[in-house]
Amino acid sequence: MQTVSYFGLHKLFYLVEYEAVRQNGHRLTAGFVIRQKDGPYCTDLHITKIRNSLDGIKIGKRAGELHIQLPDQGLFGSSNQNSGLQPLSDESTEVIRKVCKRYGAASNAELKQKVYLTAPMRKLLRAERNGEQNLYNTPIRFSADC
Repeated sequence: MQTVSYFGLHKLFYLVEYEAVRQNGHRLTAGFVIRQKDGPYCTDLHITKIRNSLDGIKIGKRAGELHIQLPDQGLFGSSNQNSGLQPLSDESTEVIRKVCKRYGAASNAELKQKVYLTAPMRKLLRAERNGEQNLYNTPIRFSADC
């Protein structure tokens, strides 16, 4: 994927973490994921952090929403080899590729729907309904039984 909406990036990140826990029993990152109005939001993916962390990244608006465009060689291309980033394990790469292949072309609405159908999000929504409270900004917990 060369271009992704900022909204989609957060949903794909969540789906990667969700799939990693389901497939391998652990998350790939220690990113802090919270429930927001429109689904999961990873605080580590703040737009300023993204802008400052990757050379050649382009951020702009398209149809009223933020989009992120990666350099021609992509996120894991040769320009990042000496960037101080740790190489991904084969296990991690497999999970990321699987999620991107399955959901990379999905619309924002489709991504949001998929995210809300996962066990951790259903659990939060159920807790909101049962406790009649708003759980916005609550950390989303991934577990091996999801």
